[in-house]
Amino acid sequence: MLYFSTRFNILFASSLALHFNIGILLNPANAYDPADLKKFRKTGVCVRCDLSRADLMSIFEAFPHVDLRGANLTGVSFVGVGLTSANLAGAILKNAMFGETFFDNANLSGADLSGTEGDWVTMIGANLSNANLTGARVSVNFTNANLSGANLENVDLSDSILYRTVLRGANLKGTKLPSKDCKKEFKKNLGWPACMSNIIK
Repeated sequence: MLYFSTRFNILFASSLALHFNIGILLNPANAYDPADLKKFRKTGVCVRCDLSRADLMSIFEAFPHVDLRGANLTGVSFVGVGLTSANLAGAILKNAMFGETFFDNANLSGADLSGTEGDWVTMIGANLSNANLTGARVSVNFTNANLSGANLENVDLSDSILYRTVLRGANLKGTKLPSKDCKKEFKKNLGWPACMSNIIK
């Protein structure tokens, strides 16, 4: 009986340790700050807050013009979100998920969008000056967007729209750009005409 009890305690302790370790992996220390989330839920404003990996969908719906300057939004889902004219200057959006996301006229200057993924993202007229998009795998409508000084090294933008886009001083080393002319594509493709023309360097 003593042997069985000892063996059971060892197995239980091992199982508990394994569960604890898995919990750490699934809930890393850099998860969102509950106090910050509560503040953002009430006001739609949370400057330099930690909202990493938080579910913000309902808040985005209530406050489409959010102020998240300098906020940590690592791993946050922006799928189906419309944040036109939002202020995310200097925000950290590493590994964020996009999809039918609207950032038209938003301020993303100096933002870190490295490792982001998604399709059908519109950033028409958005300010992405000095933003970091290294490792991003996205298709974006950058019409009239400002990407001056942005880091686009090795980013595949071949499925994006760059029309009247400002690329002055941007790092385009290894960047894959659209090969088709927008003026021609706009006439025959009413969907998502990946193209590039009238860019400003």
